[in-house]
Amino acid sequence: IDWPGKPGAASPVTPLTAAEQQSFDAGREVYRNVCQACHQPDGRGLERVAPPLVGSVLTLAPAEIASRILLNGKEGPVGLMPPIGSTLNDDQIAAVLTYVRREWGQTGDPVDPATVRTTRAQTASRTRPWTHDELLARGGRYRQLYDKQYKLETNRFINPGEDWTPEAPKPVAASTCWTCSATWRNPRLRRATRCLIGP
Repeated sequence: IDWPGKPGAASPVTPLTAAEQQSFDAGREVYRNVCQACHQPDGRGLERVAPPLVGSVLTLAPAEIASRILLNGKEGPVGLMPPIGSTLNDDQIAAVLTYVRREWGQTGDPVDPATVRTTRAQTASRTRPWTHDELLARGGRYRQLYDKQYKLETNRFINPGEDWTPEAPKPVAASTCWTCSATWRNPRLRRATRCLIGP
């Protein structure tokens, strides 16, 4: 049972406006045509091909971070997300981001095409995909959420633009990540370990 002001109660999700709902619907079509083959109809990804979008810190990060992934691509533990900024326009990118941030029970904010347009202009000279750490260093509190998701040894906030050096992952008995199979290498561990993403 929930009531207004109940401690620990989830914040109510702001309903989409008519224009945002129209963007969401357009984003569903973009997702089906461009993204679904890898990220799957349920947004849970495909092992060794594409990471899940459901519950993903990067999916729900500020819109300018999520936009960078689609515009320039991202290399990560699962594989390479190809850049699709040359294929999709700003409205289409905003629409598909709005869709994945609100579908499957997610409560992310819709994305405005103006944010994508600004991000596109800021990253126009970039010629290589983003990395996890580059994106998360821009995201403030999302660095901590990501570290919690990946069980890394860090517990501090990273401010946007702050130079960040990743901490070593905690050594674990099981060296296989059942979700992403990502390999983390750190000279202090003298061996490769893999991240442990929760189910």
